[in-house]
Amino acid sequence: RELLGEHEIFAAQRVIDTELSGAFLTDVGVVARGRVALTTPTLLRDIEALQGFLAAQPEVVKTWSVADHVKEMNHVFGGKDPAGRYIPNSGDLIAQYLLLIQSARTPSDLPTVLDSTDHYATIVLGTRDLGTSALRSLRRRADAFVADELQGSPEVRFVGDYWGVSRGTRALASGQVRVT
Repeated sequence: RELLGEHEIFAAQRVIDTELSGAFLTDVGVVARGRVALTTPTLLRDIEALQGFLAAQPEVVKTWSVADHVKEMNHVFGGKDPAGRYIPNSGDLIAQYLLLIQSARTPSDLPTVLDSTDHYATIVLGTRDLGTSALRSLRRRADAFVADELQGSPEVRFVGDYWGVSRGTRALASGQVRVT
């Protein structure tokens, strides 16, 4: 049986989409060319720039990444100066911030946005239910941003369940057309 437009599940989804992080999550995998660590000031700024671009897209409700962790630590240790939310210029300082986060008694979500080798990072996108065409369009715009604004570095890959379903929908439809 189909759910009607005012069903409580749809009401809950609207709250999640407007007040929280979005009901659908897509991971944007980031890999530095040459497989170098992504925790240098330059590459973290690239992640920050891509995250900012993605956050500005109308389909995206919320984003988060390792850049947020570094900027928040810099803010806290910089005396909570409102202007302190930025990626510091020192790679050693960044390494210290990340070590502090990893060694905290209370676990953080840092491992979900940066792997233990620092070679792979994720920008998490919270979205509403976009549909296949809109999600694929978002991917094309992200690729264009990386090519135009970040000179093609780092490599970017949309991954995760929502992206997989989006890609699978196209393959499934194509297969059904050929069979019928």
